[in-house]
Amino acid sequence: MKSKTAVSKELAELGLVLPPPVTPLGNYLPAVWTGEFVFFSGHGPLRVGNKPAFVGHVGTDFSNERASTILIGATLNLLSSAEKILGDLDRVDRVIEAHVIVASANDEVDLELVSAPAFQLLTRLFGSIETTRVTRAVSLPNGVPVLVEMVVTAKELTIEMIGWLPGT
Repeated sequence: MKSKTAVSKELAELGLVLPPPVTPLGNYLPAVWTGEFVFFSGHGPLRVGNKPAFVGHVGTDFSNERASTILIGATLNLLSSAEKILGDLDRVDRVIEAHVIVASANDEVDLELVSAPAFQLLTRLFGSIETTRVTRAVSLPNGVPVLVEMVVTAKELTIEMIGWLPGT
């Protein structure tokens, strides 16, 4: 049995479990790895079947607090995609940027309150985030209330990471 990595241990200590990687609902890739950079497209909240589990706007359909909880689910979806493309979340070297998009036409929505728990989770798992952004949008794809995107640098593969090299 494979031993747990530092990031997966941290998730377990927090009582969080990564869902299965999502299948995109549109014509896009959940992530693209080029050189040392991995770009993650917008990940929404957990799904029921092939539909988002949450649809609506923050401030109208969801409180700030509820939206922040929904955003944690979206962040777990993103981390699941990260684990799938990287093979191990410990391959994340640095979080260059985390970007949260909140669907709300209501100026009373506290974007900081909605986004802070997701940023705190990423900081706890990976040490720091170089830059963060929060954007308000009138609507988001498939009616989801929140999306999270991320850009990271990935550590190079080492013998310790793969355990062997062909021909050795």
